[in-house]
Amino acid sequence: MPRYLLSAVRSSKRRWVLPTLTATGAATGAVLLLQDGEDTVVTGELEPKLPTFSLEQVQQHSWVVYEHGVYDVMEFARNHPGGAKVLQAAGKSVELFWQQSEPHMRTGVAEALDGLRIGNLNQEDFNMMQDVKETQSTALQEFFFIEGASAAAPKVDLDTFELKICGASTEVSLSLSDLKTQFKQHKVMSTIRCIAPRATDVSNGNLRREFRRSGQACCLPTC
Repeated sequence: MPRYLLSAVRSSKRRWVLPTLTATGAATGAVLLLQDGEDTVVTGELEPKLPTFSLEQVQQHSWVVYEHGVYDVMEFARNHPGGAKVLQAAGKSVELFWQQSEPHMRTGVAEALDGLRIGNLNQEDFNMMQDVKETQSTALQEFFFIEGASAAAPKVDLDTFELKICGASTEVSLSLSDLKTQFKQHKVMSTIRCIAPRATDVSNGNLRREFRRSGQACCLPTC
């Protein structure tokens, strides 16, 4: 049985984590807390008994980082149907990847890493990564978005816009006016994954739009 399907027993006084799989390429976990004394481990905190690695070593081995923790996700990725997506975070911190999808920020997801932990990130690299996070702007974050959670919208000049279509022997350039006037228009029904922070606001009644969430899917015609 793969390691990630087993309970990760940290100690007789620490958390047990039973990771499960999701379609989004991340692990979630059913977490059982054994509150015997005050020795409960918080995911990502410094664990003095584990070895210390540099960020360069993390990148060489395609491990991932969460706060102070270093985690070997290679076996997990090999056995996961979304393993390629998991490995997009290889050599990096998983936090920015989780910010792109609201379900990953819920209680229980981070704890699923505990069974994959192999060490600590050295203090110098940890401080560097914290400095990078602290330089991000928090303007309007509460109301609109988490900065860096999605790609910036491209700037388009409507007067000079051209769509270039390249074939084996022919290349065609079409202006916005050409696209609007030379082709028959069709309507297509589609479902679009919305930015998670905005979807959360809709669920909380902070945006005036008819919307309902179901499970981890969140869809809007426009954001």
